[in-house]
Amino acid sequence: MGSKTTRADTGFPRRGEVPPVAQFKPRHYLWTATPLITLLLLGIAARGQQAFLGTNFNAVEYYKPPHDAQMKSLIQGARGERRPDGHSLLVDELKLQTFREDNERELLVEAPQCIYDEHEHSASSPGRLRAQSGKGELLIEGEGFLWRQTNSSLIISNQVHTTIRPDLLESSAAGTRTNLPLNQLRNLEIFSDQFTYSAESGLGIYSGNMRVAGTNLSLIGGQLTIVVPIAERQLQSITAEQDVTVDYEGVRATGDRVRYEAGTDQVQIIAQPGRQPSWRAGEREGRADDLLIDRTNKVFRATGHAFLKMQAKGQAGAGFLPANRLKAGTLPGNGEETVEINCASYEIRTNFAVFHDDVRVTQRAGESTQGILSCDTLTASFSGTNELQRIVAEQHVIIEQETNRFTADHAVFEGTEGILDLTGNPAWRSGLRGGSGKTIKVDPEKEEMTVSGDAVMRLPAEQIASPSALSFGKSAVTNAAAAPQQFAQITSHEYTLTPETALFKGKVRAEHPQMSWQCETITAQFSSAARAGRVTAEQDVVFDLSEEKVHGTSDKAVYTFGVTGNVTNDFVVLTGNPMLVTTNGVFQNSNNVIIMDLAHKTLVAPGKFRIIGTNNASGTDLLQVPKK
Repeated sequence: MGSKTTRADTGFPRRGEVPPVAQFKPRHYLWTATPLITLLLLGIAARGQQAFLGTNFNAVEYYKPPHDAQMKSLIQGARGERRPDGHSLLVDELKLQTFREDNERELLVEAPQCIYDEHEHSASSPGRLRAQSGKGELLIEGEGFLWRQTNSSLIISNQVHTTIRPDLLESSAAGTRTNLPLNQLRNLEIFSDQFTYSAESGLGIYSGNMRVAGTNLSLIGGQLTIVVPIAERQLQSITAEQDVTVDYEGVRATGDRVRYEAGTDQVQIIAQPGRQPSWRAGEREGRADDLLIDRTNKVFRATGHAFLKMQAKGQAGAGFLPANRLKAGTLPGNGEETVEINCASYEIRTNFAVFHDDVRVTQRAGESTQGILSCDTLTASFSGTNELQRIVAEQHVIIEQETNRFTADHAVFEGTEGILDLTGNPAWRSGLRGGSGKTIKVDPEKEEMTVSGDAVMRLPAEQIASPSALSFGKSAVTNAAAAPQQFAQITSHEYTLTPETALFKGKVRAEHPQMSWQCETITAQFSSAARAGRVTAEQDVVFDLSEEKVHGTSDKAVYTFGVTGNVTNDFVVLTGNPMLVTTNGVFQNSNNVIIMDLAHKTLVAPGKFRIIGTNNASGTDLLQVPKK
């Protein structure tokens, strides 16, 4: 129906009674201020000079049919006059209100004074501007403004303050909510020195001492850009740049560029060339090329050259990697136990984290490295106190601790129990010892490892036999350093290993350079630095001394070796139907005991014994048997 201007003293015009202002539903209407200021100024120009001479004027514009009884805008002023330059108008105590077709107020704009230039199609004032949506869900104010009608741009030059109420923030991201009721949330406020807005691009820019403060989000930086398209009338994103620090959902991050997406309720911290953004949350900290905080799904994601550092906490699960527990007061340096993780990317949720591609975990006690784990993918779960509960490493798993090394396709470490389970072609190495099986279970607390299924162990030969056994029947090696390292190999269904002992069970076969053993179980006490040890074989024992060409059987065989002073002890005691077969014949003892003294190359048989098929003339036996 167009617009109608009344005299200054007649009050509101009527097409019927003007309905009262209705309640406003939360929507992002603040930024419709710019086109509506255009509407105001266009109305001023269209109505001419005479309409605005005098005091207490007002002007109303209505909607077109069928809503022609509804106000579209209401302009009020305490005073309006044309300035002496002839092409500008001065309006005092400006008040503009706009309404929807259902009579809900969209916008309220107020300014103590405004000058409109008809030639420049601009409005300006050194004074204050205040604009708000509906019932104040969104508010912007500042000192000194310039509005250019030709390109629909607004500039506020000083003391800019924008307030966004929680209910309007909640409506910006469908389906997202904070954990607090709205009456416990603070407004989101934006402060800066200057503000510019372009209706054509929908970009608003805050600059100079910019900061954002809210319940879940606070931010400081050099410049802030918001995206608010006029057609959609909704806040889409906020981007902060230049030395930005953001606090969001308990995470503090710093970087050159931070972007907040209102629709997804996500904050992204983006890297600039040569400068990685960093973050900290409680006792965890890290960095990456890109950081993402997803409040809706409670996810924190780091992508590109990602790094994480955290404290290792707890008693039973003190370490992030399997290792012997360090007692209080024994940690080197400052005693702080930490874990550092490098990888391509990681994702942290409430109680677990996933690390991807080229994962490398380093556990430290003070400045000392306690262990290193590498794999393709690592998943870790934590308790609410940041204590490790469980980690799962997959593909190309390698765990290294001092001289110990484990490899597998799959590793599970139960942090509370301190148990490591390896599957998928698992293997281990500790110094010169090594082995493999179908599964490996490690208990660092007990310093115990169990290998099951086609279990194999390889170790230096001297750890289960004396040097005399290695050189028996040969010339003694005068330069031990020049002698090549010899190894023994033991296979079984399963074995349990500690630093000084081992128990092999099920179809045990031990291959030594000078002897071999077969039985159901072998218990070994390994040689220490004093080269002493004990090997006990039980159940269907069969053994062969290769150089001596001696074959023996018994129910039990105990091999003891060691050096006491200058005396070498090297005995094999056979019990339980013992029998020796040599090239000279068969040797048996009625007392079921045969002792082989390998150091002195003799046999001892307490009580009665029997030799069958002896041939003393041949001289082929290196063991000297007793005379009958």
